[in-house]
Amino acid sequence: MTQPAATIIASCIALSAALLAFIGVIVNNWNQNRMERDRAKRETAERRRLERIELFVEVLADIDQVQTIFVYSANFGKRGNWPMKEYDDTVPTKLLIEAVRKALTTSFKLQLLGFPERSADVAAFTKVVHDEFRTLPSEKGVEGTADAVTRMNNARDQVADGLRSEIPSVEREREHEPSA
Repeated sequence: MTQPAATIIASCIALSAALLAFIGVIVNNWNQNRMERDRAKRETAERRRLERIELFVEVLADIDQVQTIFVYSANFGKRGNWPMKEYDDTVPTKLLIEAVRKALTTSFKLQLLGFPERSADVAAFTKVVHDEFRTLPSEKGVEGTADAVTRMNNARDQVADGLRSEIPSVEREREHEPSA
């Protein structure tokens, strides 16, 4: 074999090796970018899932706060036994209104995150609270308050059951995420 032929063959081999290395770098970069996109999608989906579950817990906490303030208002504030009566007898009402506002805010968050039925459940609970609070003080006394709390418990249970029914759909989102 002559030197020019050997040079041509060696240059073809070197060119082929360089081309294979270049293709390897491109494929490696493509795989890394795809893995990074998949990881970012998984992290985003997990963050959204955790936000939703955190919102569910926040909704239940807000509803419990409304119910607790209602009971205190019914038992103390409306009978004149509120500890701060000498300062301001509207404290129970103001606290209840603020708690209901907070519950409605979380209801709007539910609506924005795609849970309109659960938002309607929270709105129904706040309507029960509103209707019951309007009837205080009750001639039935403590028994009337117990009936009101029972109606609120039923509305709260409806919210809790609805939120509980949404958790599998949130968990299914996790199952459909791209795997690593």
